[in-house]
Amino acid sequence: MAHEKREVPEATSGTSDRERFRTTIYLTEEELCSLDELKALFRRQERRQIGKSEIIREAIRHYHATLREQ
Repeated sequence: MAHEKREVPEATSGTSDRERFRTTIYLTEEELCSLDELKALFRRQERRQIGKSEIIREAIRHYHATLREQ
């Protein structure tokens, strides 16, 4: 499966100089609603806008770090 390679600047994550790859993910309605709830939670509690992509990237980083600790 081919992925489109592209640069995506994102000041909030500190990775503006790294390459990013675009991918497609498929979510259930429940997962999509959860993602929207997380987005709203960050907006309310932390007073910051965060995109769905950044939430997913953070979840991957968290999961990966947890696996390394085991």
